[in-house]
Amino acid sequence: MDQIIHEAVDYACPKEEKEVVVDPKAKGKKGAETVVVDPFEGKDVAYYKKLGEEIKQRFFPGDLPTCDLVEQVLDDALLVNLFVERMILDYSNWSKEETDILAGVRREREILEQLEEIEAASGAAVADPKGKAKGAKSGPDPEKLKQELEEIKRFKASGWILIDFPHSLSQAKLLENSLTGF
Repeated sequence: MDQIIHEAVDYACPKEEKEVVVDPKAKGKKGAETVVVDPFEGKDVAYYKKLGEEIKQRFFPGDLPTCDLVEQVLDDALLVNLFVERMILDYSNWSKEETDILAGVRREREILEQLEEIEAASGAAVADPKGKAKGAKSGPDPEKLKQELEEIKRFKASGWILIDFPHSLSQAKLLENSLTGF
């Protein structure tokens, strides 16, 4: 995570423009071609830069220290947002399988919300046995929703092992919410 913080601050607030020599043998020679390298070329980096700038302004107004940056950034939400944004930049070209996993997570969330609504509506119907509850409407079949939910849950999950992050329960909860919505 220290490396990500360093990278984000350097990317958002560069001290000098970095140049890379295209031909290492031509380095220092007259007419040597140099190119500015942007690791996130073609990607939307506005939020990533904003996070880097915020970290720099709030926690490191001078030069960045060389170690323990995570311990010095005292905003769990800021660290989690930076981590997630970096993952998005690294893995924005997801495979079909990864896209299907994300679609499954989103659909699972929708189904759970629909089941809660159905349960709340059935609770209102029980409270009004004569069926005079206003706004009662027929919706999706709860049994079909439960079957679909079970199919989604049968999916063989694969995942990540995160080393050095999150550091606290608060960060873990924020990361879980940011990645899954739960």
